[in-house]
Amino acid sequence: MNPISGFIVISLILVMGYGIGLLNFLNDFVEDKCEMTYMFEYPQFVKISNKADKLFPKYGLYAYSEGRLTARTRSMYFDGIPVLFIPGNAGSYKQVRSLSSVALRIALNSKTPFHFDYYTIDFNDELSGLYGPVLYDQLNYVNSSIYRILELYNERKTKPTSIILVGHSMGGVIARNLLSQISNPHLISVLITQAAPLKRAPILLDYHMHMFYESNAWKASESVDTTIISISGGYSDFLIPSYLTDLQENNSLSVVTTNIPRCWVETNHIQIIWCKQLILAVNRALFDSVDLKTKQISSNSTYRKMVFQHHMTNHSGIKIRNRDNYLEMMKIDYRGQWIENILRQYSVEFLKGLKEPHWHMVRLVNLPAHEMFTEAIHLTQSSRIWPSARYKRRYFEINMNELRKNHSELTHIVFRALPTREPVVFHVDVYDSTERKITVDLPKWWYLSRQIILEKTAEKAVNYELILPQLEHIIQYYHLYLEPKDCATEHNHASASLIVPWSNQNHHKYFTNTEKGPLKVRLYSSRPLNNSHPAIIKLTLEPSCTYQISIQLSVMGRLGQLTRFYTPFLLTNVAVVVLVSLKFQLRSLQKGHCSILFTALKEGAKPYYVLPFVKIFSKIFSEEKLQNFLPKPDNVYLVEEGTDFFLLPFLLFVGSVGIVWLLAVILTISLITLESTVHRAALKLLARTVSFNMVWSDYLMSALHKVPLFVAGVLILLCFSTCGGLALLFGSSILFLEVKKKSESKETVEEKSSEESKVTDEHVEDVKTVLQKDEQDEIHEREEKTDDNKNEHKAITQIGDSDITHTEKLIVDDHKNEDVTRGDNVAKAEENKVNKRKSNSNKETKNENELENFQNNESKEHYENKPKEVNELSHCYNSIFFHTTLFFIWCIIALINVPAVLTWAHNFKFSHTLTPDDSFIPGLALSICALPLWHFDFPKTNRKWLDKLEIFVLIIAIISLIFASISVYRLNYLLSLTIIIITLHQMFAPETPDSRIETDDEDVTKTREKYEDVKTKLD
Repeated sequence: MNPISGFIVISLILVMGYGIGLLNFLNDFVEDKCEMTYMFEYPQFVKISNKADKLFPKYGLYAYSEGRLTARTRSMYFDGIPVLFIPGNAGSYKQVRSLSSVALRIALNSKTPFHFDYYTIDFNDELSGLYGPVLYDQLNYVNSSIYRILELYNERKTKPTSIILVGHSMGGVIARNLLSQISNPHLISVLITQAAPLKRAPILLDYHMHMFYESNAWKASESVDTTIISISGGYSDFLIPSYLTDLQENNSLSVVTTNIPRCWVETNHIQIIWCKQLILAVNRALFDSVDLKTKQISSNSTYRKMVFQHHMTNHSGIKIRNRDNYLEMMKIDYRGQWIENILRQYSVEFLKGLKEPHWHMVRLVNLPAHEMFTEAIHLTQSSRIWPSARYKRRYFEINMNELRKNHSELTHIVFRALPTREPVVFHVDVYDSTERKITVDLPKWWYLSRQIILEKTAEKAVNYELILPQLEHIIQYYHLYLEPKDCATEHNHASASLIVPWSNQNHHKYFTNTEKGPLKVRLYSSRPLNNSHPAIIKLTLEPSCTYQISIQLSVMGRLGQLTRFYTPFLLTNVAVVVLVSLKFQLRSLQKGHCSILFTALKEGAKPYYVLPFVKIFSKIFSEEKLQNFLPKPDNVYLVEEGTDFFLLPFLLFVGSVGIVWLLAVILTISLITLESTVHRAALKLLARTVSFNMVWSDYLMSALHKVPLFVAGVLILLCFSTCGGLALLFGSSILFLEVKKKSESKETVEEKSSEESKVTDEHVEDVKTVLQKDEQDEIHEREEKTDDNKNEHKAITQIGDSDITHTEKLIVDDHKNEDVTRGDNVAKAEENKVNKRKSNSNKETKNENELENFQNNESKEHYENKPKEVNELSHCYNSIFFHTTLFFIWCIIALINVPAVLTWAHNFKFSHTLTPDDSFIPGLALSICALPLWHFDFPKTNRKWLDKLEIFVLIIAIISLIFASISVYRLNYLLSLTIIIITLHQMFAPETPDSRIETDDEDVTKTREKYEDVKTKLD
């Protein structure tokens, strides 16, 4: 049967689209503009004793210091503000260097009356992001370390009462969870997380990690007085999407690095630790959060949050400590030049700087009264530091109508420029807001050409706003082009900023004579359902140029967005596709044969078998009344995060069909080419596990390959002595070799059948040759006899060859009727001729009888042996196809438990057994099932309840999509349960009343037709 159909072609097209999206995703990042931080002196890490060291010998607490200050640190003398850095997944305690070194340099250069003492924890580079049980150990060690750090200040006069926590990746998740562990609500004053998935993990691979997020301990008490700052790196971070770092809490502030003033750069998952622009912004906020009276972090949480908002979101360029001064009326100093320009759009340039103050006035009314004024209202705090590729830029936008309405006495807005040697440029643009705000209809998904938004901008225009009410989902992706048309100067500079009102996730793009690429219009998180404010693109233009504005849909970018956000869901969908394929194979077993995986995918892996039930039951289980009894469906997470859309389940499922189809092709090729590779890999793994050399491992592998009981025993032993995941990985390699062995058995049966058929055909050809020779001799003798006796020839011809004995009798009778007067010699000669003819006739009859007997015997023997051969060959095919599907399921389970194996290997020097081991139950269950799976000839087609087993597999597939798309650890147990039930069914299910195994009718028919054809030709 052809393994390709229209459905498979569609699935392969989706896989191809996924591959294109994956390439785009891996290459779709902006130019790295992060500057490296450097240590001014040699960094030192001083070990600090901790009570928890006895319980957790693999962890350690260290203090950071540099150069000459290390002596104080070694003597355990600390008098600063304590800051504890918590590394993340596979993170090093030395990653604290950038943050602590910059803080130390700021304190020394600024000569502040306070400084920060940085501490860090060595977590032995554990994989806390992949294996949840280590999170609890790390949490307990951090909790103990906090109190140990505060003990170091007991002898100080002004000892700190709180500590600052900085957590990277999963270190931030641990710090967030720690808030519910402490009894003192003021113990942790500030918590800064860097690329930490605070909402949920991208994928939950074990039960402990799920409980770490979902338990009551995760939900911090409202009484905790901690300022939480969550920072994400943007699209350059391939591991943690920004929407997973966004906390919606009153005491928290979530921000993307592209939104942080004076930073404005993307960072990947590691760069966020050392990016100089970000490190400086964080340190500025920490230094401004210090209370100058106590020389410790301010106890006022409102003030702390205001400081971080100032440095992380809306930096006006003023010193935050002087903010109150800007709320008072200011005295006017008339020294310097006062200039009033009546134009509504103009620019003022001082390229060589200013030697005296300049005051530039902009009219609020058409005919202001020229009176001397002595006081003014400060508006500086309403300005913003704005991104620029070349210069420092401050952006100020104000509604003059609203200003006059609230302050009718005001006549001018005044800009002041103090003396400086740097270039100073003013761009003034007074306009009607309705003229510069454009609502953009985004291109439809089928429209691939550029869509012109504005053919030409207004002369000397500085500001435009593009309103995007249709930009609301994270999969949307567009390119905005800003092309200069007429420029009065050679150099031009413009910028475009995507402003996202529902989160601090703005990002920016510069347009210069050298940077001409488009702005990538995409979101870090979807717009919430309860938020009606649209996204806006704010254009800051070069007034000496006019621009054309256009937008275009990016198909490649949209594929990249799909790949970026939904790849973690493919594992479960691939598993479900394998399950529905297994369901189809179980149905075919009821007919006496097992379908090949390609046929099962083509016929049985249709989305309408599963997806309607998933949609209905997900809706039912999402009801709050059922939340107390059942876990929350994973689809609820997508709805809450705004990442769900209508076609998502269909695309994931059908794309997974293509992935499984390709994996089946790869496995088919691997069965031919990679047996030795898998064998060598298993040898190395076995040698490492049981401390054998390669020779002994080879002997052991040979024994394992031949003794299934020994194999199962070794796997069970691995579960108890190491970890269950190791047994699963080792078992997957053995199962691959088992499938390879069955494939070789099938080839042997086919060769044997082919040789027997070849021998039979040669025997038939020999008999045909003999008969043809006898027939030619007979024709030659008949021609001779015709010349001697025409009458005899005529009689023989009339009688024919049907009865040679009767022909002989007729010839004798004819001779008796001859003239008796014929001579004795003639009679004797005739008698000799008749005897010779009789001898030839007997010989012909004998040959015909031999041919008939040969054909009858050969046909009888062949048709008697054919069912046996067909059954043997059919059973080989059934076994290969059935075990191939089980191999895929086994491999998926092993893949889910790889983090447990990595954690076991990483901590092997501390313990040879992984504790706790989330992979133990699946590993032990499948190791026990390995014995009957490999020892008995499965599958058995003569078993009852195959239809019930088919329904069970379908239910498992539906449950997997509902509850295990994100919580993949549940898939671990569901697939293990599937293999257990199938094994029990094959072993203990009763036989059907008619246990006769059906033969392959098509092969039997072909064989019968072959022999009938040969027989017809011979006749």
